[in-house]
Amino acid sequence: MDKPKLKVSAEKAADDLRSGMSDSDMMQKYKLSSKGLVSLYKKLLEAGIVNQEEIDSRMNALETTVELDIDKFPFEIVKDTEHSTLKWAFKTGGWVFSSPALWGGAVHFGSWDGNLYCLEMGTGRSKWTFKTADVVRSSPVIREDVVYVGSWDHHLYAVNAATGREIWRFKTGQEIWSSAAVSETTVYIGSTDGILYAVDALNGSLRWKFKSQGLAFNWVESSPVLEDGTIYFGTHGGDLYALNCESGEEIWKFTAGDSVDSSPTVSNGLIFFGSNDSNLYAVDAKTRLERWRYKTGNAVYSSPLVAGSAVYFGSADGQFYALETHAGRELWRFRTGDAIFSSPAFSGGAIYFGSSDQHLYSLDAKTGDARWSFKTGGPVSSSPAVANGVVYFGSNDGKFYAVADRGR
Repeated sequence: MDKPKLKVSAEKAADDLRSGMSDSDMMQKYKLSSKGLVSLYKKLLEAGIVNQEEIDSRMNALETTVELDIDKFPFEIVKDTEHSTLKWAFKTGGWVFSSPALWGGAVHFGSWDGNLYCLEMGTGRSKWTFKTADVVRSSPVIREDVVYVGSWDHHLYAVNAATGREIWRFKTGQEIWSSAAVSETTVYIGSTDGILYAVDALNGSLRWKFKSQGLAFNWVESSPVLEDGTIYFGTHGGDLYALNCESGEEIWKFTAGDSVDSSPTVSNGLIFFGSNDSNLYAVDAKTRLERWRYKTGNAVYSSPLVAGSAVYFGSADGQFYALETHAGRELWRFRTGDAIFSSPAFSGGAIYFGSSDQHLYSLDAKTGDARWSFKTGGPVSSSPAVANGVVYFGSNDGKFYAVADRGR
């Protein structure tokens, strides 16, 4: 009679492997011989639960002393029946605050280790790495086959999205925290020197620059947004600016009650943005007149998302909100365990966002009911991107995750 196969949760085994659990502890926990452990690693790899990079060093050490026929070994892995499944995780050398950009079957993101990474979406295998001289907190933006990303080394970079080779770099006066807005001809980027720069997309030369007014430390953390010939962005001094995108001339300025570090969203003639005065604002894009404001319990760093007739955003009060776009009436709210800096993504009737309580959340967009949550090892400030039922995001545990939404 054949020996019954040992069953082990793939997700739990992968989590133990990524936590640094030793081979001997893995064998003791799962009651495996060295042959069984080799079989486990190979089956995790075949199932796409881990990638080759994660197990290379372990396999090299084990396979020098172990030979086996994996198909005949009495062992099988089983997947948990939860609503989300980790497809893969990639370890960087620092926090992953940057939000991902998807292009050409690859995911691009930055890390506090100073690198811009490009990974295969399906496997998490590295395609290339581009090194800057400081933290890459900025989220990359891709247009055609070029990645634009800023670094704390005071440079905006243009990098070939397929090869990772530098095309040009542009020097600002201080660190770049924000992300770029890109048109056919121009890249717009803010810096902690308080200046918004317009840079030629082809060669990286300066077209114009606009110096914001106000506080001595009036940095631009808010990422600009381009709409109908106008570029909108906020400043730490508490102003939201509208500039002519060709000349850089100021069209109007709206002053909130505190810093505007949230990035604006433009929809149906309204600009939605958050402020450290705890409000989400809706302002007329043409007249700068305030339509409404909604008060939360703390600063609003999260950039709002408009989907249908609702605007979605998080607050440092730990709550995630859905409001009616027309009048700012609350539709629902959802409480997490800590401040929310992550901006939401929408896909298939679901909202996805991260929290400083170390979780990525998925909520029903209509009701605000929790669909599932996924726990990481650190605060999730990165804003997720969703494609083909997979959610891509980073965590301050230094890892970048691909999580499959099995509830879709």
